[in-house]
Amino acid sequence: MNYKKLFKLFSLTLLCISVFTQKAEAYIDPGSGSMIMQIFIAVIGSIGYAASLYWEKLTKFLAEKKKKKK
Repeated sequence: MNYKKLFKLFSLTLLCISVFTQKAEAYIDPGSGSMIMQIFIAVIGSIGYAASLYWEKLTKFLAEKKKKKK
């Protein structure tokens, strides 16, 4: 299956889910809110850590590329 067909299938699925959902009334207790906040902080921290691992390599690569252009 190529990417265009997969993207169309994914888009259609998301559209159907968003159009045919029913109203739900739910209570999010403080424990759930705390868990969501912890997940959000962990994702942001992980992205920052991954970026810091490759930052030096990226700057060296771009500096070498810039020198070659001149």
